[in-house]
Amino acid sequence: MNFAGENYSYLIKKLDEFIRKYYLNRILKGSIYLLSSIFAAYLIVTFAEYWGNFDKPVRTILFYSFLLFNLFILIHFIITPLLYFFKLGKLISYEKASLIIGDHFYPDDAAL
Repeated sequence: MNFAGENYSYLIKKLDEFIRKYYLNRILKGSIYLLSSIFAAYLIVTFAEYWGNFDKPVRTILFYSFLLFNLFILIHFIITPLLYFFKLGKLISYEKASLIIGDHFYPDDAAL
């Protein structure tokens, strides 16, 4: 029996599961970032407009900066990990995944 081949395929299977969970975690974290940034930016823009009583060009700049800021967060923190979650694009390598797992269990290299 070829135990080495079975162990290797089991290890690769577990690393693939970790990589999917890693990107799912990044999607969830990105969703929290997006919701909090929408809320915070909305409050800032609303209070700035309330106290500043800006004219039309300034309100336009505030509106589009609000949209661009939240669009950046949506793309960077949700859409990109979502593409990786569905294995579209370059995923983290097995070596990088094993380093992340190793850093979780052994955060100090000096301890080894």
